[in-house]
Amino acid sequence: MLNNTFSLSRVKLRPLAKDDLTMVLNWRNSESVRQFMLSDKLITIDEHLKWFDKVSNNKSCENLVVEYDNNPIGCIYIQDINPKDKTCTWGMYIGESNVNLGIGTLLEISAIDRMFYFHKVRKIWGQALISNRIRFLHYKMGFTDEGILKQHVYRHSSYEDVVIFSLFFNKWNIKRSAILEGLGILDC
Repeated sequence: MLNNTFSLSRVKLRPLAKDDLTMVLNWRNSESVRQFMLSDKLITIDEHLKWFDKVSNNKSCENLVVEYDNNPIGCIYIQDINPKDKTCTWGMYIGESNVNLGIGTLLEISAIDRMFYFHKVRKIWGQALISNRIRFLHYKMGFTDEGILKQHVYRHSSYEDVVIFSLFFNKWNIKRSAILEGLGILDC
């Protein structure tokens, strides 16, 4: 259970702005983030700027900076927003190294709420390296595995599996309050 000072009201999501790009690139290229990404390639500033130009006006994605107590701490990337099928995929990370681990839980809840209540999807899906401990947080939030891509990415001299997981709106909508209560998170 988290300390009751953990409140969703302390988390703010805002659109990624051009002024954020250096900070976000430094986060993304840090070993602590890169080791858990599906691509662990170092990204150049030119590649980062091209990516930002490409996604800035793309209606099928939303890129957000997460602030905790008004300090930028990480990112949420919502992609492949499909209004017809009402699905999307996503990813998140904390870029700052000096934050309490419980804040990752707040970040995940904020991301899930954003996808379900703002984007009005019925299903969220994602992928994670089998070695990524974030999977266990996903499971606490109600995500379930849909499949495994066997030996999908090359890491540390061998190939690693990638887990595909999902969460449906009806499950989240029913269990959200109990999840927050069980974790000791204030919803205000």
